[in-house]
Amino acid sequence: NNNNNNNNNNNNNNKIQINDNIENIINHISSCRKLVISSIESQIKDFKKLGILADWNNSYQTMQSNYEQMVIHCLANLYERNFIEQKYKLVPWCCNCRTTLANAEIESKICSNFSSYVFFPIHSIQINNSNDNNNNSNNNLLNEICKYFKINFENFNMKIKEIGFLIWTTAIWSIAMNRLIVGCPNVRYALVIFNCLNNNCIISQKAFIISERLVNDVCKCLLELFSNEKFETQEQPFTIIGYCDANIISNFKLKNPLFNNENENEN
Repeated sequence: NNNNNNNNNNNNNNKIQINDNIENIINHISSCRKLVISSIESQIKDFKKLGILADWNNSYQTMQSNYEQMVIHCLANLYERNFIEQKYKLVPWCCNCRTTLANAEIESKICSNFSSYVFFPIHSIQINNSNDNNNNSNNNLLNEICKYFKINFENFNMKIKEIGFLIWTTAIWSIAMNRLIVGCPNVRYALVIFNCLNNNCIISQKAFIISERLVNDVCKCLLELFSNEKFETQEQPFTIIGYCDANIISNFKLKNPLFNNENENEN
């Protein structure tokens, strides 16, 4: 009986909490409406003083019920005609207000931000608008990628487990919604590996696709990040093993490193 009473008390407490939350939401909405109405009345007075002519007594307001019904009706009509599809969109977010912001509300200022290198691995190859079905195993995939760089997979460093693109960004928060990587059409890309002595080193297990003219600068930064690692030769701790043109890289489909589900996060 005591357990039943405790359960009943917990249920009642939960109901009270839910009711309190609903009441707080209703009060908040009511306060917002009052603020909007007062602002509208103030703006109308100013417009009239400026000599602006309009049907002020019948001005439409987006918070009116009939306006909201019209929006829902139009949205439903568009949905039924297959004009609406679900996609991802990056929107500004205010951590203080806990709400989205319009682009017009954003004020930029010069500040120093952290930058990051992010690795986007290739998970399939697209040929003639269809994914290559021969990439059933990781070795088959690496073999196919190597062909684009005109190198023999059998002579390839077998420590390598992934091949992908290395990007640099100061907007690390945008990676979650990243849908593609933009390449330059007039740039040749290099396939780079690091000659680490430690097989468990992160950069020794990956081959990086980097713009040819940026290879030295990018690799220098990576070597600074992994300065504790030992390499086969200090003079040339990395090796360019192949090249490809920009029109080739559009065949590669990538995986967002923040997600495990490849199908939902293809680039």
